[in-house]
Amino acid sequence: MRLMTQDILLTDFDRRRLDGLLRVLRERSAVDPWNLHALELELERAEVVPPERVPSDVVTMNSRVSLLDLDSGARTAVSLVFPDTPGDASRVAVLSPLGLALLGCREGDVLAWQTAEGPRQLRVDSVIYQPEAAGNYFV
Repeated sequence: MRLMTQDILLTDFDRRRLDGLLRVLRERSAVDPWNLHALELELERAEVVPPERVPSDVVTMNSRVSLLDLDSGARTAVSLVFPDTPGDASRVAVLSPLGLALLGCREGDVLAWQTAEGPRQLRVDSVIYQPEAAGNYFV
């Protein structure tokens, strides 16, 4: 869950890809319907902009962000990716609770979500890499 209430920003390219992902995943019975519904809600409330107009401090798909754990003070960097993207633990799938919270947020936003160890709060310190800011509008 996001602690802020403003709409999130999405590029129209990411919106189309995420809509397609939802269509495919609805056909799979192994996918958690709660995650699909949560993504649908995020997409419904999003302000959609052309990739060239998204501010560079917004977390888009395939962005890499620096996070600060507000409880422990630990810093980490993660990339927001599509499900089934190969990689390591620094990749966060958009359908995970953290991925859903990161989608469309901005530097300075505080995110809260539940883990097995209890609630956590993270602040988005910086967007280290955003495809659109790097001129990669269709990554």
